[in-house]
Amino acid sequence: MELVQSYHQLNSFISEIRSLRKGFISNLFLHFEKHNLWIEKKELFYQATTEGYFIFRNNSMASYLFYITTDEFQLRKGLQEITPQIKKTVMVDILEDSKIESIKQVFFDNDFLLYEELNRMSRIGLPDSIQPGLGVTFAEPEDSVVILQLLYSNFDPLSEQIPDIEEIAHYIQTNGF
Repeated sequence: MELVQSYHQLNSFISEIRSLRKGFISNLFLHFEKHNLWIEKKELFYQATTEGYFIFRNNSMASYLFYITTDEFQLRKGLQEITPQIKKTVMVDILEDSKIESIKQVFFDNDFLLYEELNRMSRIGLPDSIQPGLGVTFAEPEDSVVILQLLYSNFDPLSEQIPDIEEIAHYIQTNGF
């Protein structure tokens, strides 16, 4: 496995697979600040396969697997190539709506086990601004540690990708918390 050197490199992996025009399946959705932080911390590694890339994020809590490939056949073939190299627990989110069952089967066939099934939902139409009130205020930078402790005490770090303290600090600076 090789260390990911830049956000541009991640983007080039996606462009390369898309340019093959044979299909595209992935669970990696680029986010400039988050992925740059992971790259700076030297937490992202990749393995190239035929018509695909597998990206590993290794942090103190767990390892996460992301895939970028043309189709299920190449996903299966790539997993068969990389799984002998995996020596510790790896978590993977499967996000393809219409193909989720068949993609899950590809992972089952490569000795992955179901850990948790999640349904993520969103709501469109949030207010333009949120006014703190009733003793609730926006977080301050010194709140980062407490926020991280709350996240770890209330969420499973293996089924939720809990942000690092640096990510929390960034969210606080942009009034995200």
